[in-house]
Amino acid sequence: MKISLRAKISLSFGLALLLLGLLGLASYRSASRMVESSLWIAHTNKVLSSIGKLRASLDDAEKAAREYEGDRQEPYRQQYAAATQEIRKADNELRNLTVGDAEQERSLALLDKLLAQWIAMQAHPFAETKKAGATAEERGQTLDLLEQVNGVLKSMQDHEQRILVARSGKALVGVRRTRFLGEMVTVLALFLVAGSFVLIRRDIAERERAEQEVRRQKEFSDALIGSSMDGILAYDRELRYTVWNPAMERLTGAPKQEVLGKSARDTFPFVTETDVQRHMVEALEGRNAAAVDQPFTIPNTGRGGYFEGSYAPLRDGNGEIIGGLGVIRDISERKQAEETLRRLSGQLMRAQESERRRIARELHDSTGQRLAALAMNLSWLESSGNCGAPRANEVLSESRSLIEQSVKEIRTLSYLLHPPLLEELGLASTVSWYVQGFVDRSGIQVDLDIEAELGRMGREAELALFRVVQEGLTNVQRHSGSSKARVRIAREDSNAVVEVSDEGCGMPAGFSAVIPPVSRIGVGIAGMQERLRELGGELEIRSSETGTTVKASIPSRERT
Repeated sequence: MKISLRAKISLSFGLALLLLGLLGLASYRSASRMVESSLWIAHTNKVLSSIGKLRASLDDAEKAAREYEGDRQEPYRQQYAAATQEIRKADNELRNLTVGDAEQERSLALLDKLLAQWIAMQAHPFAETKKAGATAEERGQTLDLLEQVNGVLKSMQDHEQRILVARSGKALVGVRRTRFLGEMVTVLALFLVAGSFVLIRRDIAERERAEQEVRRQKEFSDALIGSSMDGILAYDRELRYTVWNPAMERLTGAPKQEVLGKSARDTFPFVTETDVQRHMVEALEGRNAAAVDQPFTIPNTGRGGYFEGSYAPLRDGNGEIIGGLGVIRDISERKQAEETLRRLSGQLMRAQESERRRIARELHDSTGQRLAALAMNLSWLESSGNCGAPRANEVLSESRSLIEQSVKEIRTLSYLLHPPLLEELGLASTVSWYVQGFVDRSGIQVDLDIEAELGRMGREAELALFRVVQEGLTNVQRHSGSSKARVRIAREDSNAVVEVSDEGCGMPAGFSAVIPPVSRIGVGIAGMQERLRELGGELEIRSSETGTTVKASIPSRERT
């Protein structure tokens, strides 16, 4: 697992602080031991000092006793008494300082016994009744006791010296150990601190490079947003604008200084009047949203039009949604062009129907009549018998049959171009006539279902629905491969509905319910769709492997 640079820095600092903490703890413990050793060394020195005081007091008492024994002067008695008091004081001090030391306590017990005997022997020369000095025997006993006392003191002094040497050595070892540990920990801590410093320098360098990259990307993004031909905006969770590029300024006429930081609801009322606010909120909820053919009006300028836009959530480095991003495109000119094209298309279809009506009338009234007159002439020639050659009568008969067939086809073509029944009898009768002719021509079985109470509708509505039936059955014959079809005409709510269905192979793969471009499905369906749209209707196509259904609905208005 790769450790990040920041983790390495934290680890180095952590180890350095840990080592410094261990150094402090070790120093504290070492200092405590040193203090303890110093206290014990001081205690040993006190014991040695008390032993020295006791010896000095013994010497002073011995000297005062000899001087007093020589001339019996009172000052020597006082000196002896003071020395004796110091002896007892030093003895008590030793007893207090050697509590807990078994060897010293044993030596001190022997010392107390010898001191008591010595003091008792030294008291004889100071007796009031005794005028002469001490005898040689007494003097010898006194010196012998003094020598024993000094021997005990010497033993106690040697014992304390040994203790002093041991404690001093232990304290010295502790000092050396603490010094060595301190030096090692200090070197290691300095090494870690130096390593941390190097890592920090690297981190700073990487941060600077990252900041430069962020600045470069921001400059690139600002340049990209600023040069975009589409409007780009961003907003926070309160729908306050945070980005407003120059294209948005051109689109709305509102400079970004007047927009940034303000709520979309307060700045542009159409946001709440249309679906724009809903799309913006959907982006804040984490969903992409698209606004199509949305009208807008700018309050300050009064400029209006249409736009389309897409909205997406805007996230921070942790993936949290902090706002939304919108890309806006002004489609006002396109909408105007579409409206113009739709108007021209309507005019074209009306002109087409008018031309069909004219051609149908010409075929029926002029060409059809001439062919009928020609057929009558041929019939007269055939019946008059004026043709000498037998073959002539046969040719006349064939010509008359061809003319009759042409008249029939022209009449059918004339009715298909513009069926006169549609204006005279209405949609139901015209569709019944057309379906019967379609069955005869194609051999496809058609199930016709027309609501009995269908009634009459406006001329344009009936013509549009008839064209749907005509085009639908033509597509069944040409493309579906189905031997059966069904036509249903009825009223649903306030709409007149026409359905043409088959049991064929269905539409090509990839076809959707939304009407695709004309280049993909041909002019016929597009023509049906445009006719219905002109009248406020809709065209729906459902297709699968089991067949296709074309459904047209148009607002039903009774014919006046």
